[in-house]
Amino acid sequence: MYPRDSVCYINNRRFLVEGCIFHIPVDALVEQSEIFRGMMELPVSSDQEAEGLSDENPIRLDGVSKDDLQQLIKVLHPRFQEPDSLLSFSQWASVLKLADKYCMDKVKDHAISSMNRLPIADIDHVEKIVIARKYNIESWLVPTFNAILQRSQSFTEHDLERLGAPTLLHLVALRDRLRPQCYECDSSSSWQLGGQRERITVNFTQALRKELSKLQGATSVQDINLLDAPRFEVNTSSESRPIKNLPKRKYQMLYG
Repeated sequence: MYPRDSVCYINNRRFLVEGCIFHIPVDALVEQSEIFRGMMELPVSSDQEAEGLSDENPIRLDGVSKDDLQQLIKVLHPRFQEPDSLLSFSQWASVLKLADKYCMDKVKDHAISSMNRLPIADIDHVEKIVIARKYNIESWLVPTFNAILQRSQSFTEHDLERLGAPTLLHLVALRDRLRPQCYECDSSSSWQLGGQRERITVNFTQALRKELSKLQGATSVQDINLLDAPRFEVNTSSESRPIKNLPKRKYQMLYG
């Protein structure tokens, strides 16, 4: 048998991922991952063909998506990238996912470093928190939570789903504790974080009437008919008191 050139000989294998055959070089996979190295070193009997040498007998990668593998191969083999292409945050997340799955520590560190250099406008901060928690990237947590608190956007149902209720409620509590030190100042140092939320004297009645369907749902609003002429008082200086002729059912729903 002739010797193989160490530079120009490409050792390819076939992999089956989501019903699709990938024919890719494995040297970088083997170099970065002991798991892939083990796949290549599995003993094969003389009457069998080693997995990965043909489309009929590929190496199956279960629990891997085609897109995730494509992004990993782009990083390990830049010749598969399009000219001047840059991976997005979500594409680097794919690389990070497989690097963690197959114990590629150097690739994982490279992915995290590359994600740190991406423009902040291209990053979904809530998703970044999810990834930081999943892969124990503690250095992301404080600055990313800070970016979420600083954004102009209100919290959404998507935030609740991704962050979880305890985290989102704690972030809301932090926002509530923010208060100005100097109303005429125009700098970040003019704000401070109080120990608790201050009482607000603004009358929210009109805004609540407009937003009530979002707070209780359209069915509840129709059911208790709260958009009729007001039958109860709203007073910011003292507790609200029900009018005497307020129906018992409405009284129970409003005041418990």
